[in-house]
Amino acid sequence: PQTIMRRRKIFLEFQRALMAKGQLAEATDHFRTAIDQKGGDFFAAQYNLAFALQQQGDNENAAKAYDAAIQQRGGVYPDAYYQKGLILLNLRRDQEAAEALRNAVEQNGGRDADAEHALGVALARQKDFPGAETAFRSAITQRNGDFPEAHYNLGLLYQNNGRSNDAITEYQTYLRQSPNAFNSKEVQKRLDELTQPNQSK
Repeated sequence: PQTIMRRRKIFLEFQRALMAKGQLAEATDHFRTAIDQKGGDFFAAQYNLAFALQQQGDNENAAKAYDAAIQQRGGVYPDAYYQKGLILLNLRRDQEAAEALRNAVEQNGGRDADAEHALGVALARQKDFPGAETAFRSAITQRNGDFPEAHYNLGLLYQNNGRSNDAITEYQTYLRQSPNAFNSKEVQKRLDELTQPNQSK
């Protein structure tokens, strides 16, 4: 058994090395071979297969592979739930995304800033604004306040709900934490509009 486990470890390391080199198609074939050799029951290879497919833009099959990995770990696989949640967000399947991301947060003991942030996005799209605010705030708190993307999305949430002063604070924090952000001009424009006379509330 130890020899078998060692071979599996070497095989997975080889597959990950292929992914690191950008050889995603070849890595995908190797992951599938590993899974077939185990009769389909190889959660680590399922996860890596899903990730390779995700990087290639094959989101539907990636989600299925994450589901297989989750099932093979008895439903407890926070990293797989997180990646699946990101895929579902990209597919605009926001309710399913929120469910997957909640599982990621819960299975990490409530401490998963990235999953909380993504959950906030999913909830905001569903117009669950209080839930989105809570998720964004939790993500920011877990990063000790240093989470520019969450500050930006919280600013959008506040602006869209008429909380101009709060939006200004979040946008300013975003620009302070990420001064060279790709959308810095767009955010500054939002700030300028919000700080015009009679705009603040």
